[in-house]
Amino acid sequence: MAELNFSSGDYIRLRLAQEEIEGQVLLSHDSSIVLLKLNSGYNIGIPKDNILGSRILKRYKEQPSEFQIPENIGMPKIVLGVTGGTIASKLDRAT
Repeated sequence: MAELNFSSGDYIRLRLAQEEIEGQVLLSHDSSIVLLKLNSGYNIGIPKDNILGSRILKRYKEQPSEFQIPENIGMPKIVLGVTGGTIASKLDRAT
């Protein structure tokens, strides 16, 4: 198994036995799996044992943690409900 020194949010290239794959690293709750968001928008999980090498193409740059919306702007308040999708209703600022 290759040494994996990337973090959630990094854009990487993984070398597997028969191909190379690029994507953005997602937070994985299974420590034996690397989750990637591909350019196509699909998410895939790759067992770490299958990774022969990795290269970081772009490090994730931390964004400000809080975004404040100004309140007294004379507009009505609205609510946005989001359902469905691959990782629905789960906020992950790193990705």
